[in-house]
Amino acid sequence: MLRKVRRREMIGMRRINRNTAIEKNMWFHLGSNCCIQFHYALKRMNDLCREHVDNNFNPLPAACAGEFLPVRDRVVALLERAGAHRVRDVSECAESEAVRARLVELQRIQMDRIQEENSSINVSLVYLNLLQESLEIVSTLRHLLRASCSFQQ
Repeated sequence: MLRKVRRREMIGMRRINRNTAIEKNMWFHLGSNCCIQFHYALKRMNDLCREHVDNNFNPLPAACAGEFLPVRDRVVALLERAGAHRVRDVSECAESEAVRARLVELQRIQMDRIQEENSSINVSLVYLNLLQESLEIVSTLRHLLRASCSFQQ
């Protein structure tokens, strides 16, 4: 589906003024690549969690789940705002920096937990991967918003 959309967008780029197309080309491709990054990040999260559940299904500790759920909700809210075109500029999306900082903090906390506790290493790695991919989604969202703003100017 992404390939079909990208093909249609390329046809649209061919129909506009050549100078404008050259100017907008970089932002167009950056936005397109960001969409592909979202797809792959979600796919990696899904594959890892599915494999974990299929193999042993040790649940995530309550402390980890409790600290991750609010961050997950904030990431989803950011994506919904961006999808509804309510964010016009990266500077309007200052919350994404706070979410990013919280995800980095959670990664550090989990690394400390791994070194201190005798918890399941598999569950810890799944949680760390979840945090890393969530961080990647937030970073990709910022790149997409920047590309979108520059493309529309």
